[in-house]
Amino acid sequence: MTGPNPEFQQQLKALGAEYEAKLPARLRELDACFKRLPTDGGAGESRQGLENLMALAHKLSGSAGTLGCMAFGNAAQKREYACPVVSHHSGIDFYF
Repeated sequence: MTGPNPEFQQQLKALGAEYEAKLPARLRELDACFKRLPTDGGAGESRQGLENLMALAHKLSGSAGTLGCMAFGNAAQKREYACPVVSHHSGIDFYF
């Protein structure tokens, strides 16, 4: 069995650095998605907003973990897992 391919490791490290540089924009995107959640809108709008937030948080959680940004990935995952809880306590039908 051979060890990790050094070229691959270098490419992964470069991708991780590029991802980290984009984290502020990704955080703003997540925050904007949260702020778009209606506070007094209909259940359909609220459900769609939660679905959008959950999908974005899921995407960011997975990509962050893959590229070694574990703290950010864990934070995104917590937001992802919170969406069904918010839905339940808000009385919004939420299917995923």
